[in-house]
Amino acid sequence: MKMKFLKTIAVILSAVTVMGVTAGCAGTKPGSKASSGSNNVTEKDGFFWSSKPITITMLLQDNTGYPYKDSWTFFKKLKEKTNVTLSPTVVAQSDYIQKRSVLIASGQEPEIIPKTYPGQEDPFVTSGRILPISDYLNLMPYFTKELKEWNLTDDLKTITQGDGKYYIMPGLHESFVQDYSICMRMDILKKHNIKTPETWDEFYNVLKQLKQLYPDVIPFSDRWNLGCTMMLAGPAFIKTSTGLAGVDGDFSPSDLLAFDSSTKKFSFYPTSDGYKAELQYFNKLIKEGLMDKESITQTSDQAINKFGSGKSFAISTNSQAMKNDYAPKLDATLGAGNYEIAKINVLGGPAGKYIQGSRLENGVMISKKVKDNENFETIIRFVDWLWNSYKGQEFCKWGIEGETFTKDGDTYKIKDGYCLPAYGIGDSNGIDIRKEMGFGCGNFVLSYGGPDALAHSYMTKDDIEFSENVLKTHTLLPYPPKVAYDEATKESQEMLNSQLKDYYTQATYKFILGQWNFTTDWDNYVKQFQSMGAQKYLDTANSTYAKQKK
Repeated sequence: MKMKFLKTIAVILSAVTVMGVTAGCAGTKPGSKASSGSNNVTEKDGFFWSSKPITITMLLQDNTGYPYKDSWTFFKKLKEKTNVTLSPTVVAQSDYIQKRSVLIASGQEPEIIPKTYPGQEDPFVTSGRILPISDYLNLMPYFTKELKEWNLTDDLKTITQGDGKYYIMPGLHESFVQDYSICMRMDILKKHNIKTPETWDEFYNVLKQLKQLYPDVIPFSDRWNLGCTMMLAGPAFIKTSTGLAGVDGDFSPSDLLAFDSSTKKFSFYPTSDGYKAELQYFNKLIKEGLMDKESITQTSDQAINKFGSGKSFAISTNSQAMKNDYAPKLDATLGAGNYEIAKINVLGGPAGKYIQGSRLENGVMISKKVKDNENFETIIRFVDWLWNSYKGQEFCKWGIEGETFTKDGDTYKIKDGYCLPAYGIGDSNGIDIRKEMGFGCGNFVLSYGGPDALAHSYMTKDDIEFSENVLKTHTLLPYPPKVAYDEATKESQEMLNSQLKDYYTQATYKFILGQWNFTTDWDNYVKQFQSMGAQKYLDTANSTYAKQKK
């Protein structure tokens, strides 16, 4: 899932506590001059090597699924192999976005700041607190090599600021991987000779058949507050993502604008006929008892329990949810081997078969304080190696070859005694190399990103076939280009965007639930957007974008 930036409205420094955890010695001392440091860097057996020991401070998002441990083998092996110690400031996953903002605003940010999604760097650009990554490509051979070989140069336009620079080193995908879709009980479909749906209309017909066969069941009960499903439906109805921000998952786009690549202009999609048709579709599902109205309010756990107990037959999903959420519940209620679940192909719609996505992922910001560090170039080269070189990504994902894994060509196998249960890899009774050792940590790796061989190494055969089939049957729509506002315009646009998105989310739910009527309330809904400044927001985006193209 791509998690979006939630802008902090107010920052109260005294109210925020950050747990600083040091793995190793104190941070490097800044020098009066930034020396090149290039003579200090070599490689040994594919591993980066600094001729002198250095320590780099970093921000680390503490994931509840694999809480940080200062005993993690990852940090110890990294120091042993590279002569670099990472000193993490550990921040709870739930507080990461806000505390990152606080640290940067106060000048207390660590030197490297990973787990930053494209767009989340925007508020820090004008402050001068983070470095323009694009100024230092000469120190980043692995990053530039992937950009060129994977044909990603045009993708960088979506993160390029008004000054022509970009301020985040995004994670890169060699190939786009589609992970999210709808999970269905295939055993139920096969039992009744029901064809797997390929479009939203066919999905409606399948749900209707299931309702007739199982009148006490609401066949579709969704999780993530319907946010993921709306994200998937948007391209099929209006050729742009229409996701929503839920309690335990934010699938919303950065703004409410769709981009027409032929006219090079934006439009405001919430008031379009296509979006109205999309809302009417989901309202119809609820009115006919085919979709659980609690899909909008229930927690993921509640939705999972319904699916696992046979109270529903369809739910939005990704690969990890299939393995870690749905299969264990169904094993407990039906017994392993007594059911079949699968991700169905992403559904097509009135607009056609489309998906929207990017091969740029969450990546790293670098604090401007690094520029004054005597080890400046060494730090930049290390960051490039760890996050972008094949060896660095392999180490972050799998550990040490011969110790935690073996490989034959592009095929990876975890060693006996170790496991990665989150991905169904290895004997679950072994040592979990993520929880207990720190490998496969989301601060350093993209689960299904990077080189194809490494992306596929965490995926099952079914996952790979699913993603490849989606790419064969669908057109991938890029995200809209970045509009490079000046500082004053940017602030007013962000404030207006926040207000428009709040109303958009509220209104979307009301129409879907039937609390608002499409005949009597739609015109007022459109007028409310206009009174809030939607036209001004759109006109500003189009005029600014037209100027930046010249």
